[in-house]
Amino acid sequence: MIFFGNFGAWISFNGEGYLEEYGTETDYTQNKVTCYVPSEEGKAFQVHWWDKSFETATRGRVSVDGRPVGGKVISSKERCSVVKKGFRLSSDQSAPFVFAKLKVTDEEISSSWTEKPGEINLVIMRVRMRSRKVFDKHKNLPETPTFNEKMHKSAAHNTTYGTPVVRNTRIFEHDTEPYGDPVAHFCFRYMPIDLLRAKDIAPYPIRKKHLPVKEEETKPDISGPADLAIDSFRSSSLGSTLVGSPSSSVFGSSRASSISTPRVTPIPERRGAASGMVSQWPTSQVSANVSRVIDLTEVSTSSSVHIKKERIKTERLVPRNVSSSKLNEVIDLTHL
Repeated sequence: MIFFGNFGAWISFNGEGYLEEYGTETDYTQNKVTCYVPSEEGKAFQVHWWDKSFETATRGRVSVDGRPVGGKVISSKERCSVVKKGFRLSSDQSAPFVFAKLKVTDEEISSSWTEKPGEINLVIMRVRMRSRKVFDKHKNLPETPTFNEKMHKSAAHNTTYGTPVVRNTRIFEHDTEPYGDPVAHFCFRYMPIDLLRAKDIAPYPIRKKHLPVKEEETKPDISGPADLAIDSFRSSSLGSTLVGSPSSSVFGSSRASSISTPRVTPIPERRGAASGMVSQWPTSQVSANVSRVIDLTEVSTSSSVHIKKERIKTERLVPRNVSSSKLNEVIDLTHL
């Protein structure tokens, strides 16, 4: 709906809602508002207007494609909104306005009225009411005009008329006397929505953004029983010593030269439960023997493999021929 002063006007498809207006411009020197509306071939349309604060009687005259097609009067506050549905043929018949494809020719055409294909004009004037009587005229349905192709290159649609509609309501004809300048002039220029968009008059529809579907992240299942448990090492003798152990009494002693270090066999790589992970932990239990040094420095501690630690029940080793009363006996080794 577009407005000027106390008046508003709009175009609808067969009385339902209103057509969206684009590119609205106002000329205050002529009390004129111009806009563009999208037309659809084969659809009937109606012209509406209203006086939001009635002060005096007014008449609105409608012209389509430059040709006058009649008008309506607003004469009181009780009837401040009117609609022009088509061309009046008689007191009970009218032919609805219908958008149609523009009929063009390359021949020169002379017309008794100013050709304005693709335009609907509504001019509202103040009037003095003189008389009113029942409409009893009979008019012929006007022919759909043909326009010169070169003179109207920008037009795509014009208006034709649909099948006459019979209405059993009395129609009155008002005899009025206009005075003063037009209080409002509304000009609706119509064309297909695609053409309005191509001319940068109407915006293109906003495209819905489709968020990219993320593939479900697959993670290795390592929640099951781990087969990479660290095997416990049993200490089977008092002579066993671990290389690198700060508590060892062998380091710095002359006895260190008498202890032989066995050649360390490379630990074979073993695939863990998680794909791509390599275990460098020994998988077999290692038993320490007397006079044997076990080197744990070769075992990698930077592995990112999750290790499941298990407590392994071990038996307490008691030397033979040693009574239980001597187990807590302190042995003095300083004299060695």
